Amino acid sequence: MSMFCELQASDLKPTDETLLSILSSCALLGALDLGRWIHEYVKKHGFDKYLKVKTALIDMYAKCGSLDDGMMQFANMSVRDTQAWSAVVMAYATHGHGSKAISLFEEMKRVRVQPDEITFFGSFKGLQAHWLSKEGCEYFYSMSDKYGIIPGIKHYGCMVDLLSQAGRLDEAYKFIDGLPI
Repeated sequence: MSMFCELQASDLKPTDETLLSILSSCALLGALDLGRWIHEYVKKHGFDKYLKVKTALIDMYAKCGSLDDGMMQFANMSVRDTQAWSAVVMAYATHGHGSKAISLFEEMKRVRVQPDEITFFGSFKGLQAHWLSKEGCEYFYSMSDKYGIIPGIKHYGCMVDLLSQAGRLDEAYKFIDGLPI
């Protein structure tokens, strides 16, 4: 905060990139009050026209525990890209609202926005909350087959967890045994 105040005192104007960095720091620190203050600055100075800044606000609010404020940002977006959808899917999944995360993931696909590895990770977390291993398998294989996304270690971990939770231990073992990682 002190660097931001110094920046303002020096008559230098922050850029959207500066605000992205500050919002990311607020999210990592769980600094909701500072994040709200930065949000006011964003609105006052017209930075809310930037899609990346609005997405950073979703992420900051969700990581600071204010899911409703984050979702309000998402609801007010006229344009939503992959990162915005990913942020909202992850937010709901992280806050234990798996069915909402899955629903948003499906809606994202319906409106033809291409998911990325973060969106899939959020959807897997949503599926884990409901122990939906069949759907998890479908999502997992669609990553590479349909979307050309190479699964990472977190995706593999989610699949092992989903299969294990569903009592499909033999499949989980075979899945682990066949990992390319």
